[in-house]
Amino acid sequence: MPFAKFLGEGLAVSVLVKTLIIMKFQINILVVGLLLLAGCVTAPNNTVFDTTKRAPTTAVDIFREGRKPQKPYTEIGELSQEYFVGEDAVVMKGFVEAAKRRGADGIIMLPGRDGAYKLDLFGRSGNRYVWHAIMIAWKPSTS
Repeated sequence: MPFAKFLGEGLAVSVLVKTLIIMKFQINILVVGLLLLAGCVTAPNNTVFDTTKRAPTTAVDIFREGRKPQKPYTEIGELSQEYFVGEDAVVMKGFVEAAKRRGADGIIMLPGRDGAYKLDLFGRSGNRYVWHAIMIAWKPSTS
């Protein structure tokens, strides 16, 4: 082995061992990074009720559970998302952004339900909750 003769056998083995340790460390970093990405917030599930193309909106009215708009409206889709209990703000932000992209004028929050406990050895564990909302568009006035 010419490399070993040039550097000396002990040095060649030392360089090889150091290279393998560095490669193993890089692979571990990659695996941990992928696991962290897998635990990130996902976009809400979006079910569309109609095929009308609507321009994106810049504002969305939010109607909490049990409250309905006074204006006539059409239901254009449903949103749902399962995430950790207490993360209402994160989920609501996702709902509003999805509704804006769809061209909704508002969302009506529906009663949610408890989800399962999620155990994640490499990420966040805890109780989950499922949020639901209906996307709405105002009906044109008939005056």
